Amino acid sequence: MKIEFNNLGVIEHGNLEIIENSINVKYGINGTGKSTIAKGIEKSIKGEDLSVLKKYDSDLVPTIQIDKNFSNVIVFNQEYVNQYLFHEDIVNNSFEILINTDEYKLALKRINNLFFDLVNSISSSDIKTIIEELTGFKNSLDFKIKETKKGTTYSVPATTKFAKGKKLSNLSVLITEDAKPYQSLLEANNNFEWHKWFENGIKLLTGKKCPFCLNDLPENFEKICADINNTFKTTALKQNVEVKNVVHKIKKYFDDNTKKEVDNIVNSNDKVSSDEAKLLYSLYVLCEQELNKLNNLSNLSVIQIKEKYDNNILVDFLKENKLSMDFYSHLEKDVFEKINNVNNSIDNLISKDKDIKNITQEFSQKLNFCILNKSQYINDFLRISGIPYEVKIQALGDKNYKTILKPICVEKIISKDDLSYGERNAISLILFSLEAEQNYDLIILDDPVSSFDNNKKFAILYYLFTKDNAVFKNKTVILFTHDFDIIIDLMYKDNFRNINDSCSFVSNQNGIFTDIRIKKDWVCNTLRQWEKKSKNTGLNILLRLVNLRKYLQYSNPKENDAFNIISSLEHLYDTPKKKECGELIDMNEDEINDGISTIMEYINNFDYEDILSKLKSSSNLIKWYKSATSSIDKLQIMRAYLYLNPLKAEDQVFMSFITESYHYENNEMISLDEKRYNIIPNYIIKICDSIIGN
Repeated sequence: MKIEFNNLGVIEHGNLEIIENSINVKYGINGTGKSTIAKGIEKSIKGEDLSVLKKYDSDLVPTIQIDKNFSNVIVFNQEYVNQYLFHEDIVNNSFEILINTDEYKLALKRINNLFFDLVNSISSSDIKTIIEELTGFKNSLDFKIKETKKGTTYSVPATTKFAKGKKLSNLSVLITEDAKPYQSLLEANNNFEWHKWFENGIKLLTGKKCPFCLNDLPENFEKICADINNTFKTTALKQNVEVKNVVHKIKKYFDDNTKKEVDNIVNSNDKVSSDEAKLLYSLYVLCEQELNKLNNLSNLSVIQIKEKYDNNILVDFLKENKLSMDFYSHLEKDVFEKINNVNNSIDNLISKDKDIKNITQEFSQKLNFCILNKSQYINDFLRISGIPYEVKIQALGDKNYKTILKPICVEKIISKDDLSYGERNAISLILFSLEAEQNYDLIILDDPVSSFDNNKKFAILYYLFTKDNAVFKNKTVILFTHDFDIIIDLMYKDNFRNINDSCSFVSNQNGIFTDIRIKKDWVCNTLRQWEKKSKNTGLNILLRLVNLRKYLQYSNPKENDAFNIISSLEHLYDTPKKKECGELIDMNEDEINDGISTIMEYINNFDYEDILSKLKSSSNLIKWYKSATSSIDKLQIMRAYLYLNPLKAEDQVFMSFITESYHYENNEMISLDEKRYNIIPNYIIKICDSIIGN
């Protein structure tokens, strides 16, 4: 499969070769454009705008062509970590990432089907209205109940909404004659809003005209306004109407005698008596009992069903929450039937006790296994990678799960601030793997392990691709990295022998992006490569010496004499020298002879003075540079050229790269074939070419 892209960030043109159902490792140095490609592929599959990825100084719109239709894609990068992980808990969407598997969905569907009639009947609009009405009545009242020698006494505290609103119950008694024409407005449901409008309108009066209709106002209008404002408070009016509305809605549940008694209480301006409070309390208890049942049934979640089953109280719960039909007997027939449907659904469930047991047991087992399995998967990874924490997955609701991170054997919740950068990224990646295993056509990992030490790096690769239940096994994965250790692990370690992998080297030369397959015999032992180059008579003497010095440094570090002679040539000393006690002194004759003897095992025509004269010749170095066949060889020659012809270090990054990178202490023991893979940044070689060209 091929992915072709044009005008994508720093890339003018390029393509990726992808093998399906395999891990496709794309190794390349930083600045190649790997992250931009990852974003571009993601946006292309999701149908998003690619113009945000165009080159800064270009109007050319990026294009991406993929010769396979992917329905979805998931990308691991820093954006994923920031968006989904380490918010209130360590996973922003624990349900989707950890729980919502195909097996869970199937078990959930069966239990939902079993409870469908109950859920459907309790969710009707009429039932919701009943819940709202009973809740309004309950919230408007509170009681003080006191036991005395004469018996139990009841009272409604003056601070309750009912008592406060009742103070203005009979407006016809409290309102003045002048304000009586406004009584219907003050008793209306929207009296609160009207009164505020009325007060604001008064402030706009600038004469005897109404600011709304411009008609003449009554002669005594100012007195009317004063009467209304002095008699009523805005909040009291609002509470008065709310109490009336609550009582009006709740009366339909009572018989005629009870309705009259409640009307007398709510329309009286007197304090609620003990007998009246007792009546209200009895009604309150009845309403509360039914409200609790309705709420219990309405809020019944799959998790609650599981918990009640686990505690062997599910059937008892259903029986206890059957609705009392007598309470609803005064309602209209169609509403009463809907109440009856709820009870019928409960009876039907109870009659299916065996089905309830089997299906709920299956769901409980699936969910418990899922939580245990995912927790163990994560915790095993944390253990083998040396991260001293463990996760716990908690069920808070049907789709509400919380994943917490805690120290092993200590009950303390860990936040992201307690974790190192490497720990945070390692945990993020293993959690990402659990989400990515859920039916994604393409998985992209953007430099996922380069920030980890070797044990975490190996643990992650092993977990993702190799272990028996590795989540990415046989999936189509693109792994972008600048970490060569991944190539070494996949090609040389037995643990990765049986996975489908495709490794390639990607580079960007002047905007042209190339993808070259890495074959195992093109991944060389660095020591053997150095030794081979030191003996290669086809190479110029400088490159042979540089490679011999690096080879001896690793293969025979006690061989100081040969190393000192080669170092003396690189520093252009007229005679071989060595460092002793921090001082640079001449080597003695025996040391020189021993060193030359070792060197001649690799370079049989070695002559110090002849080689020194060649290294001191700029024309020689320029000729060697132009004939070099690899970027690393060019770099080694440029180092010698700059030693002979020091330049002003205007570009510190360049000078540091020339003097430090690919020095003997900065090499891997296994590396790519230098002639086949250009691993030096293109801008470095361009600067070198410019220096030689000038």
